[in-house]
Amino acid sequence: MVAIQFQLSCSEYGGLRRKNILKRRFAMKRLTVLVAAGIIASTAAQARAVDPDKPLPLPGTVTIVAFDQLEATALALHPGSTLLDTDLDQAYGKYLYQVELEDADGIEWEVELDALSGHVLKNHQDT
Repeated sequence: MVAIQFQLSCSEYGGLRRKNILKRRFAMKRLTVLVAAGIIASTAAQARAVDPDKPLPLPGTVTIVAFDQLEATALALHPGSTLLDTDLDQAYGKYLYQVELEDADGIEWEVELDALSGHVLKNHQDT
């Protein structure tokens, strides 16, 4: 048997080592990009737009009243008023629908409704 022995000079060994390091770095960068893309894709798949004309299904068996019904309830409290802003919040374990209105006299009102039942919780002049 003939044994073949390779001897690499220091510069050749360093060059091979650098190539291996660069290959590993490139592989890690590629892996990082793929993981980031996967996270973004999974987050985007879970996000969905809320249609204001349909009741919002919530976890469990809870469903809120349709936004247009909540807005109609608030507008009925101040006839002739216009809708300025609406907001759906969760506070203290309740879903609250807040409506800001401006009446014909230019006075701003804030109406807070229980989004699950549609009952008026607050109706006061906005300061």
